[in-house]
Amino acid sequence: MYLFGRQYCIGMEVWKVENYCAMIFDIQGSKKLSNRSEVQFELIDTINDFNNKHKDFLVSDFNISVGDEWQGLLKDKKYYPIVQNFFAEKLSVPFYTGVGVGPLTVFSSSLPVNQLDGPCFHKAREALELAKSKKYKEVLLN
Repeated sequence: MYLFGRQYCIGMEVWKVENYCAMIFDIQGSKKLSNRSEVQFELIDTINDFNNKHKDFLVSDFNISVGDEWQGLLKDKKYYPIVQNFFAEKLSVPFYTGVGVGPLTVFSSSLPVNQLDGPCFHKAREALELAKSKKYKEVLLN
């Protein structure tokens, strides 16, 4: 990765430093669920449904990152309520949401979301941990 003024060059891709919106979700109390495997398949189907319907504002598709935690990257934070509402309406279990706004330091359109990095993801992780510790439904950090 090379820095050229306010642009980065990664391989053959050149992109401007912008603020993106990373979202990380975690199902509440998943280890205690008696129907954990059913919920996991419900989550997979819901993520696939979302990704297929909302390509227009996704930088990187939502994917399960570990266990019952999933994440994705949006072009702008103005879209995060759409994402939040979609998952809240479709999933049968409650979940925590961490939202982080900031730039990326590792990006390639060929990489899945769990291989990207930058302040937007660091803030989303911090927001998720805060939501879980305070029992908030969602936390956004700009």
